Amino acid sequence: MKIYLIPVPNADEGDTYIIYRPLLGLAFIGNRAMGTLVKSLAEDITRPVREDIRSFLEKIGFYTPDPPEPRPIEAGPFSPVSLALLLTNECQLRCTYCYAAAGEFPSQQIALEIGYKAIDYTYENLKRLNYPKFSISLHGGGEPTFPWKLLKSLVAYAKEKPIPTEFSLTSNGFWSEQQTKWIMAYIPSVGISMDGRPQTQDMQRPTISGKGSSRVVMRALHDMEANNYPYGLRLTAVPPFDRVIDDIRYLCEHTKCLSMQVEAAFNPKRGEEGQPDLDQGEEFMQVFFAAQRVAEQYGRSLRCAGSDVGRINSVACGSPFNTLVVAPQGNLVACFEVVNDSHPLAGIATIGRVTPEGVQVNEEVRERLIQKINARRASCLDCSCYWSCAGDCLIRSFTPEPDSHLRHGVRCELNRILQREMLLKYIAAGNGVWKRNPMRQN
Repeated sequence: MKIYLIPVPNADEGDTYIIYRPLLGLAFIGNRAMGTLVKSLAEDITRPVREDIRSFLEKIGFYTPDPPEPRPIEAGPFSPVSLALLLTNECQLRCTYCYAAAGEFPSQQIALEIGYKAIDYTYENLKRLNYPKFSISLHGGGEPTFPWKLLKSLVAYAKEKPIPTEFSLTSNGFWSEQQTKWIMAYIPSVGISMDGRPQTQDMQRPTISGKGSSRVVMRALHDMEANNYPYGLRLTAVPPFDRVIDDIRYLCEHTKCLSMQVEAAFNPKRGEEGQPDLDQGEEFMQVFFAAQRVAEQYGRSLRCAGSDVGRINSVACGSPFNTLVVAPQGNLVACFEVVNDSHPLAGIATIGRVTPEGVQVNEEVRERLIQKINARRASCLDCSCYWSCAGDCLIRSFTPEPDSHLRHGVRCELNRILQREMLLKYIAAGNGVWKRNPMRQN
């Protein structure tokens, strides 16, 4: 029985805790004495307790055993079951915070024959494992629809495989009407990166010529809605974060999108990933919760990384374990953001190459990386976020320094604050008890 006691600040002179069982999906409020009691019950469930307390614990399902822990992904020889193609480093936009500085480097695109080799390699692995479907993600670096002819050729090639192939696309939505029609016909899942009101979108995501991009993107959204084509939206927030509230309200009133995600770009600069300080992070979270309330008023959902406390994860990201991620120059990488050799983590997160001769995996480099990922998660065992954060994102928690994977800083504290506030919200909505929807566990 895994139990964490999460202190609730500014409540009853420090004697208030969230009593949290992540594997069972149960949380409620108790004082220090209740916390001590349930910790003792975790060691001996038959321990006698007062009748009124036992009755309460029985009523909320506390005596239910934890379900089995999620099975870790095996870290043996690389055997990918999905494919991600980072098609290019080029883009029609010049977003002010773009981590990849898309469009500023010499042009690179995945060569057609390299894409074919990556598709063949993953397909053969799926066939050997008797997988029922083939999942391919089309993603950045740059904008995957920019090399339009290449994208269409790779989609057509993959769809010839005997295993049913499903594509997902992460895009800026800066499409022509003909592109929108083709995407709706061939790509079943699309996530659009756009930032809200026209003034926000045009300021943060201008075109290469400096003009606004909102008109073209909104037309694409409305075309998809007219055809009942589902999509998700991902917003990037930059300081001052309070603009996000009006951006979410605008999207709720001017689109039919049901699912949105917002992430903060701290100290945003093109080609860099700024790290938050605690004050910045807490400011963003206050705005996030306010924007989430706005979305809920319109019957929409809004999330951010770390807000889905009901999900149980064995790893923070499956890419180093089971996804073949191909960067524009043909490198195999362990993260979608390691788009070129100049990335600070390219040395530890580049695990091979795809050449016209085939896929070449450097198992030694990959094994060293996975050992670091596993060691980091093991160091988090006493943290209440162990089962949701699962060690956190590689690209956000590692640096090139040898022992960086064992350091825990501001992001860890922010993840714990976000978890605490989400649990308090769910507990209040559940009249004092939160129980996870069984469908949310991986």
